[in-house]
Amino acid sequence: KHAPGLVRVDIDWRGTYPLVTIVDSGPGLLRFAPMLPHNSLSENGRGLFLIKTLAQDVRVESTPSYGTKMMMTLPVRRLTG
Repeated sequence: KHAPGLVRVDIDWRGTYPLVTIVDSGPGLLRFAPMLPHNSLSENGRGLFLIKTLAQDVRVESTPSYGTKMMMTLPVRRLTG
């Protein structure tokens, strides 16, 4: 619905925390507004809210009509043994 076409997901876990990068060629985000929808049954915006709430760091690069690149650092550590 939000990203028609191909979506690329990359995970880079060379460091302590995994960096997830998602790139799509959808319509782009006009603004990154991570909040719960006013209507509790609506699904619009819930995904962005979950990403912002659960990730340590979120960066978004978006160009309207050309797609979005979202990078997030997840709060899980690599076990060292």
